[in-house]
Amino acid sequence: MFTKTVSVVTLIAFTFFTLSCGTTRYAHIDTAPDWEGKKIKILRVQKTDGNTSEFYRKMQSRIQGSMVSGYVMTDKKIEIDKSSIRNRKRLPDDLVFRIITRDGKRYFFRSFEKVDDKLIMSDVIEDVSIPLSD
Repeated sequence: MFTKTVSVVTLIAFTFFTLSCGTTRYAHIDTAPDWEGKKIKILRVQKTDGNTSEFYRKMQSRIQGSMVSGYVMTDKKIEIDKSSIRNRKRLPDDLVFRIITRDGKRYFFRSFEKVDDKLIMSDVIEDVSIPLSD
């Protein structure tokens, strides 16, 4: 009887020792919710279709929920009436102008032309939101 008890205890002990020989490694993968709130400098985003959007470095880009939001310099030209401008200001840190229209839209741009009663902005810096799925 004693030898059977000792053999069962030895068998259980060796079972635990055998299980302790294996190792398990866990890899931490950063996901979008982990990035929120951290100070990450986003310079460029490449979409799944191959198009890239390079963010304007002087203005902060960020991850909000499932979107990457920031300001992108485009070659667009936007034309607005001078009478619709509520506030116009040159930002001190760069050669960027800001216009707020009466309906609340904000435009950032680097150069402009005055033609009659219109303002033609070029090198417009647009606020874009790109889904993380793209």
